[in-house]
Amino acid sequence: MTAILDLRTALTTALNGLLGTYTLANATTTPAVDVRAIGEGRETGTSVTGLELVIQRDPAIVPIRAQEVESVFMEWTAFIVEWANPATTAADAARIVVASIPGCSAEVVAVPENTGPKHQMRLVIRQASAATATDLTLGVAEVTYLTTLDGTYITTLDGTRLVINA
Repeated sequence: MTAILDLRTALTTALNGLLGTYTLANATTTPAVDVRAIGEGRETGTSVTGLELVIQRDPAIVPIRAQEVESVFMEWTAFIVEWANPATTAADAARIVVASIPGCSAEVVAVPENTGPKHQMRLVIRQASAATATDLTLGVAEVTYLTTLDGTYITTLDGTRLVINA
């Protein structure tokens, strides 16, 4: 999962059948999934019912350094917002996502009463990122890399060592 489209696909697959509906200004309906920049809102004239999935477009890059070993993570943030009459609650939907996507955690977001959504959950998906410009899909939540005189290696959590530059 290195691109926003992959993340969107993974989240909508996990939430299959649970997402609500956007009704656009022209009365067209579509699943309530949106990818936005921070501070961006829904399109004018769009209403939502049920559960809405909002994914922040740009991930945070989180380096973790310890001597010669460095891990680099991309942290994606998404929100499950519970509007009127959802088929399931935002908390239940978040539990499904956490169980389905490695490296995902969830927390409740406080929502003032009577101001729009009923409940909201923040999802944080921490994904390993290669420490070089090369994209690697390893299917693990964390990797470390080490550069030595004889090459650069990536080590996964299960101890698998991959040579990336010999």
